[in-house]
Amino acid sequence: MTLNLKRTKKAIEAHDAAHAWYDANHAGLSFGDCWKALNALDKAGEAVGEAFAKDTADRNASDTAKRTRPDPWLRGLVARYA
Repeated sequence: MTLNLKRTKKAIEAHDAAHAWYDANHAGLSFGDCWKALNALDKAGEAVGEAFAKDTADRNASDTAKRTRPDPWLRGLVARYA
């Protein structure tokens, strides 16, 4: 069976969009809003792990795959298999 990482790709794109928004706007945020934005970024990272776990359920342990975050290794896999 061929690896298909389409869900992971979408989750990484959402994570990258949230990160770009934070990078562009964090200087003008209050402490509370900055905290909320950082929590949203953390949730977006968790969503990447969840998507990767679903995409690789037939070959990876779910608890291990869910810990995956958007890093160069995962981005390389997505570029190759999404």
